[in-house]
Amino acid sequence: MRYKFYTTSEKTWEGMLEALKLSQKSIYWESYILLDTDGDELNQKIFDTLKEKAEAGLSVKIIADYWGSFFLSSKTRKALEDAGAEILFFKGHGLLGRNHKKLLIIDEKIAFIGGVNLAKHHRHWLDLHIRLEGRIVNYLLRSFVKTYYFSGGRDRISVKKSIIGKLKIKVIEHWPGRKKYVLKKHYQKVLSEAKNNITIITPYFVPYPWLVKSLYKAVERGAIIDILLPKKTDVFVMNLANHFFASLVYRPGINFYFVKKMIHAKALLIDKTEALVGSQNIDALSFNNMMEGGVVFQKQNMINKLISIIESWKKEGEKLDFQLKNSWWRQKILWFFLINF
Repeated sequence: MRYKFYTTSEKTWEGMLEALKLSQKSIYWESYILLDTDGDELNQKIFDTLKEKAEAGLSVKIIADYWGSFFLSSKTRKALEDAGAEILFFKGHGLLGRNHKKLLIIDEKIAFIGGVNLAKHHRHWLDLHIRLEGRIVNYLLRSFVKTYYFSGGRDRISVKKSIIGKLKIKVIEHWPGRKKYVLKKHYQKVLSEAKNNITIITPYFVPYPWLVKSLYKAVERGAIIDILLPKKTDVFVMNLANHFFASLVYRPGINFYFVKKMIHAKALLIDKTEALVGSQNIDALSFNNMMEGGVVFQKQNMINKLISIIESWKKEGEKLDFQLKNSWWRQKILWFFLINF
């Protein structure tokens, strides 16, 4: 299996554009945010390439989340549809049942998956996206096809039968609207098994009590926990929430690194032997409402590459030692939080 990590939105877009230009058969893309923004030359090239490929007869199917991509211009949509592309909007189950996945599949041979959206103001964000080739792409294609038919797609997309055999990488499909709460089960399992190290990367940190309890138990077992957050997010209220919950959850053994740049990556690394990279945030929307997607891998070369990325981000981050463990108000809030939620 071939792979490549991208660590910013811009680098991911460049990698996607290169692969899109070389596509010969099909382009399948689903994303939470797909926006055309005047003045962003790179984004415009991506939309122009999609149009050109549709005009050339390739099967171009795009699933954009209805709310996340609400401001995708009707001009761009019409141009793509006139060229032969199929544009669908995912409306999900209820207002909060959104499609938060970011998955692009090209020629059924190459896949891009992770946390990167397509919008001008995301250009310089730190993020994590992976380009993959090999058998895993067929599993990701299955995931896309499910969303495609749910969103109203009518064309037949054939998926090869998966070859029997153990992979060191697997797809995570989290779909609360269909009662598939995969993320909670995965996090509970791997956090309970962690022995030495846990690293969490998330732009938004509003953890459930069960997750906090799992982290505390891991610390009691001797594990060291590193949590990387942006110092300043794109949502003002989340700046307050990130700092509040970091100060609330903090205890010796749990290290918080606030990175100066906006970090939109979503990852979980366990004992430097298994990792999850995907679209999930540490908040109620991801665990309870949104469709999420990612990949879990144990390939050591991939793990080592991810570790090097994490270490470089940690060097840019400010490690905060809250020294609040014994404050009476913190103890009261934490007790209420863990007992009642």
